[in-house]
Amino acid sequence: MHAMRPLPEWGKLTHALEAGYGTPSASISMFKSVLGTTPTVYFKTRSKFAGLLAGAKSPRTRIDKPRTPAYKALTEIEIQTQIHCTHDSPDSPASEKATAMKLQRRGFLKAATTGLTIGFANRTIAFGQTSTTGVSGEIETSSENLRLRGKLKSGILSLDAQEFQHRADRSVIVRGKLDSTELYSAMFSHHKDLTVFALFNDNDHSTAVALSESSERKIGHAVIWNDNNTPQIYKINKGEIMEAESPKDVRDVNSKPLDLLGSRKPPAFTWQELESAFGSDPALLEFMRGRKSTHHPVENEKLSEWSCRLLSIVPGSLLSLFWLAL
Repeated sequence: MHAMRPLPEWGKLTHALEAGYGTPSASISMFKSVLGTTPTVYFKTRSKFAGLLAGAKSPRTRIDKPRTPAYKALTEIEIQTQIHCTHDSPDSPASEKATAMKLQRRGFLKAATTGLTIGFANRTIAFGQTSTTGVSGEIETSSENLRLRGKLKSGILSLDAQEFQHRADRSVIVRGKLDSTELYSAMFSHHKDLTVFALFNDNDHSTAVALSESSERKIGHAVIWNDNNTPQIYKINKGEIMEAESPKDVRDVNSKPLDLLGSRKPPAFTWQELESAFGSDPALLEFMRGRKSTHHPVENEKLSEWSCRLLSIVPGSLLSLFWLAL
């Protein structure tokens, strides 16, 4: 096929040798088996096609063939090529090899539509490929999505949430819009809240919070930084956090208040108001697979939910709706 490109410009077949064919007749044979006619007849009747081959733009080749049903799975084409191998060394006589190539073309439309149907029917889509080195790879996507819309005292709140979960690790991303204010809350929990990282953003300002356990059962660690400011490190009494109802009630073991707002200016709403508006929504309960936290744990589990309560109290936080019960 490489010999086709110079034909309109040079007008001769000797350049087929440069394309790897042993003789001009071999290139003519290949040309005829693919396009159904010889180069002379083909370019004589399709002068426009020759202009494209000369370099005006990438050509589109049309081969007129009888239409076959779209459901036909396989079409087989056998092409016989003669490859002449000539060695320059006088000790190596010329040899000729015949190679048969079989090309299989699948009914692409059928395969594509079948793949799309399977993809939409399942929540998990996997793509697999095996390399020539024996290493195999697979891309698998699995996520849950939820959209909610409801009325708060400060306006209409729309939520778009997405969850990813793998064993004891879980992440949630929530994008919200309250009237004209864009809200963003994201959380990553490692090993059932043993370590939690959260990010809150609105009005082009952000607050990041990292929470972790300590060697003391009743004490937790918190690192908070607003925008690009210096991170602040706190030791938290878990029991006091569970009794807190607003950001003003949140202090460390030295009674130092935690700055959970920074330069952000989110609309005024509380996690209690979110729960009242959305907490019993059937779509949310299905999204949480029946494991949504009620934020009122029994006494012996209170200390385990301190990270949930603290991140729910953060001004502008949307995470309280998406916390799993332990």
